[in-house]
Amino acid sequence: EITENSPSQSAPDPGSNRESQPSDSGDKIQFPSHVNIEEISFRKNDLDFKQHNHKDKLDLIPSVVRLEINQGIMSPFVHGSMLISDFHNMKNLFGISGGEVLEIAFNTPGTSSLRRKFVVTSVSPSKDTNSRSQSLYTIEFASLIHFNNLTTKISRCYGGERSSIIKNIFDDHLKNDYDGEEIFIQKTDNGTTKFVVPFMSPLRAIEWLTRYSALNDSYDFVFYEDMIGPKLISIGTLKKNPPVKTYYTSQNTDSYRDWE
Repeated sequence: EITENSPSQSAPDPGSNRESQPSDSGDKIQFPSHVNIEEISFRKNDLDFKQHNHKDKLDLIPSVVRLEINQGIMSPFVHGSMLISDFHNMKNLFGISGGEVLEIAFNTPGTSSLRRKFVVTSVSPSKDTNSRSQSLYTIEFASLIHFNNLTTKISRCYGGERSSIIKNIFDDHLKNDYDGEEIFIQKTDNGTTKFVVPFMSPLRAIEWLTRYSALNDSYDFVFYEDMIGPKLISIGTLKKNPPVKTYYTSQNTDSYRDWE
């Protein structure tokens, strides 16, 4: 199971009686959270992705009971959790305690694959089960934006358009070159400003600037990250975008419902 949550949608019950129409590629989508898991693996205590060693990778797919990825326009970074059923004492053998690099890849039928790297932020205590060799625990993770934000403080003065300042802050303090991740910036049009950052985290500074960013006299900008990457964009622009995917459902009727 994998879910992607956003303020404008919620996944339907996988057990509900819904039939979906085939997509253009011929793949059938049963419900919005229907995905194919390609990879869930991590490398221990290695934050230098340029020095990749396949021997350090540990495949977690056989042990993952539940996977959840959360993204939305009110969250500046992607985060999630997974429930692990551990029969091999991986938690102790590999020292899974936080800071490990987690790589997740999946696709929705009929769409291209999404692949992202995360950092483990916490590991819950193990829960005993009826089996002596099995333990259950939850691993929480977040994108590298969150990790870089926790370890960075800014004290300096910026000047210029708010959208340009936000891009500078992101490029200087949050961008991850190894991932090739670029921020999508929609240009603001409410003039220039001078902004003194008094020992703030990058995301706190971006949040303050976003609050006073405007387009056509509308102060509705949001800064958020999804599985594609980080974005600074107005809600008015988001409303004009076409639906990402349309799911056709039927219960002995010809009606359908759009999940945007």
